Amino acid sequence: MKTDKKLQELLNKYNDKGEEIREYILAKDQKRFSRKKIVADLGEYYFYLNCKSIFRGLEQEEKATADFDFKAKINPKISYQNFPNKNIIRIEVKTRHAQVNDPYLLGVKKNKFDLLVFVHLNEDYSCRYIGIMKKDKMIVKGNQNRLVFNKSVPIVWETAPFQKIPGK
Repeated sequence: MKTDKKLQELLNKYNDKGEEIREYILAKDQKRFSRKKIVADLGEYYFYLNCKSIFRGLEQEEKATADFDFKAKINPKISYQNFPNKNIIRIEVKTRHAQVNDPYLLGVKKNKFDLLVFVHLNEDYSCRYIGIMKKDKMIVKGNQNRLVFNKSVPIVWETAPFQKIPGK
């Protein structure tokens, strides 16, 4: 998997300071504080860094509120028969930070994309795993449109076999 050493140095600093900020705010009698808003954008960056060769013209949508995150064409030099046979493919990226056991993805709206990308980050925000799925065989449940990521999810491409982060 491709890494970005400068980014990892910055993330380590962010992680250290983020923990310090979280502790400071919680000491002020706040019930919660999340420093993980950066997770979604990092997932999109890691997807682009590691998967741009699979696609032609991989382009990120301008608005974060768009129905999908990227659009692209399949690279004809790379034959992925399981990818949708469409001129333009809509790609949604879902990222989870250090989720243990079977990670779950919420808000999976199958009508809004052709491929779903799952990016799993380690505790230090480095990329642990990237998997690409077609929507036609994925099982999304409940009013939260929840997809549990486990061996039953049909993967069409991945950086390596998925390995869970064991529960504590």
